[in-house]
Amino acid sequence: MEPAIEQHNTIELESAISAYYSAGLTDDTGLLLESGELLTAIQAQQDLTDAMHSRDCKQLDETITAAEHAVSMSGKTNLQPIKAIRKDLLTTRRLDMKRKAVDEKRGVVQQLGRQILDADKVRRLERLRHEVLQMNQGTIAEIRKYSHPPQQVHQVMVATYLLLGVNESETQNWKDLQGLMGKTNREGLKRRVMRHHPDKTPLKTAMRAKQLLGDFTVEQVQDISAGAATFFVWAKGVIQEVTDRHEKVLV
Repeated sequence: MEPAIEQHNTIELESAISAYYSAGLTDDTGLLLESGELLTAIQAQQDLTDAMHSRDCKQLDETITAAEHAVSMSGKTNLQPIKAIRKDLLTTRRLDMKRKAVDEKRGVVQQLGRQILDADKVRRLERLRHEVLQMNQGTIAEIRKYSHPPQQVHQVMVATYLLLGVNESETQNWKDLQGLMGKTNREGLKRRVMRHHPDKTPLKTAMRAKQLLGDFTVEQVQDISAGAATFFVWAKGVIQEVTDRHEKVLV
């Protein structure tokens, strides 16, 4: 069991725990309890990683809940040394493995706590993406119909297309932006948002988009255009995820 604990090998760990119970052995040292909680935490970590890659909201909801449960349960175990126990060689060995499982679990749970925060950010961004996808074409047409748009609307849309990979020089003229917003099918705005992945957005692009949005608030933009406000919130979410990712690389 010890190699499985050290290597975080879920298959071997699950097999060892199952074999222990199948043999009818008593968990008098707490080794199985700790190993079981370590296994749960590792599996929650792996499932959360998969959900973050898939960016599926339902999967994120389920795995975040499971990870939070794993974290909360890990703090309820009595980690005090076991008393009144016969200290033969086998028992001593099991106690050593238990301590190893406790240490490994502590590390995994700490990582899992940070991962939950990251997964929640991904979930929030995916919900923002969903809001964009739920917009009817009339809302985009409403933004597009401006002949001379307010500064906030223009800059929000420039920032949106910049994050989608369109050079800023192609969106400075409002008529050019109107042409982009008028495209449909694969090149349509909603389809482009659907295909967008923050991992492919350079930090330089995100920082320029942030500069374009300036000190605007969602309330200010919403007072002018509800549709533009939806893109504003989505753009802010993308910028946050990109900058957070780069900050973690620098740490």
